[in-house]
Amino acid sequence: MNLTSLHLLDSVTATYAPQRPKVRRSTKTGRIKGLFALVLSSALWGTSFSVDAGESAQGSYRHEQWSVSNASNVNRHWNVSAGLPQISVRTMSRDAEGMLWVGTETGLARFDGRQFEVFNSLNTPAMQSNWIDEIFTDLKGRLWIATADGIVVREANRFTPVNNSDASTRVTGFAETQDGTLWVGGNRLRWITGDALQAAPFHDEPVQYLATTGRELWLLSERRQLSVFTNGELLTSTPTAIADTTISAMTAVDNAIYLLADGQIVSAQLGAKGEIDLQPLPPLPSPGVAIVGTRQHSLMALTEGGEVYEIAVGQGSDWQVKGLPKTIPLEERVLAFMVDQDQIWIGTMTGGLHGFWPSHVLHEADATDFKDAKVWSFFADQEIYAATDDGIFRRISPSRWDQIIAPEALEGNIAYSYLRSNSAEWVGTRRGLYRRALSPPLQSNQVVASALLQTPLSQQQINTLVLIAEQL
Repeated sequence: MNLTSLHLLDSVTATYAPQRPKVRRSTKTGRIKGLFALVLSSALWGTSFSVDAGESAQGSYRHEQWSVSNASNVNRHWNVSAGLPQISVRTMSRDAEGMLWVGTETGLARFDGRQFEVFNSLNTPAMQSNWIDEIFTDLKGRLWIATADGIVVREANRFTPVNNSDASTRVTGFAETQDGTLWVGGNRLRWITGDALQAAPFHDEPVQYLATTGRELWLLSERRQLSVFTNGELLTSTPTAIADTTISAMTAVDNAIYLLADGQIVSAQLGAKGEIDLQPLPPLPSPGVAIVGTRQHSLMALTEGGEVYEIAVGQGSDWQVKGLPKTIPLEERVLAFMVDQDQIWIGTMTGGLHGFWPSHVLHEADATDFKDAKVWSFFADQEIYAATDDGIFRRISPSRWDQIIAPEALEGNIAYSYLRSNSAEWVGTRRGLYRRALSPPLQSNQVVASALLQTPLSQQQINTLVLIAEQL
């Protein structure tokens, strides 16, 4: 199982470890109600299924029952009972291997999509405290963990404490400029050189937030003083637009930073003359509680209404709702908000970890009778056919499957398999194999089918059909 991207599908349960069955040409592993078109990502993580050793399971084969939300988005929730070390998720980061790291008030956890591996001062001596303030992955793939009693770096699976970092240097954030310099916010600005923490001589104000736009380092002090360090020079401004506001988040997208001020968003960037230029974004439908920039040149905001909105920056566009379900009780208080590709992660004070992602499972023809058919197998040639307990269906479109062979033509038997050649079509059932001859008419592209005839295999259960060199 490839976890490099930790890409989610419709995850409701994931209750067994991958096991490769023996290769066989013919098997019937269970009933799948309806048809779901699966669009699989590079990693099959959190796919929704549960194992049921039902009567159809034989030998090493598993009877799998898929559980699908049939919604445009899927959500999951993890708390202490699911393996989190503590209920308050304060910070998150994805490492170079695609694992999600979660920081809580009583430990650090690595999440592989199924379970949490917990790191704390008992099993990781480099961690002097279990309270995690910040987690950050740098351009080299190193993981930096800010605890209540110093900074720890994880590199090559080894945790090492950073010199000159202790309880007096509580961290408010990490940021990395294009040259690889790692900056640390706290009671003053610092940077990490080698294995030690050093104070930056050009800025001694307490840093509430910091972010980078390429080579530029942006800083917001507790006094609402906005500064940018670029080309060895610090430019500082106290914009009136944010002077009397409550700033609750700062993030960067491309060459601008974005401030969440009293629930609405203001952008800041360097002007043509080196000045700091602030501009308001279109108002959110409801006040924002968290914002984050994406790699797709967009900004995403979580609102008090429990919805996530996205806006493409620098294009004069407006906010677009992502359509996520309103399942986050905002009284929980959002502590962390992260977007990675099409996955959205939310850490809360009292509600643990929430994850959202688009559904890649689509229910075919869900407005027709076909949605209730139990699908046993498929045959694909120029078209796609399904063998079901309600006969044989042919796919016309995602919303339409036409019945081409009714159960009555099979003497009431369930169709387990179907195969179509140039001259005939075959149906394998619970009791026998049926054949129907196909012949093209003289002046039409439509194929004329004769009546279905049962073959000598009248009492055999036919699960799978294979055509090799025109031989069945």
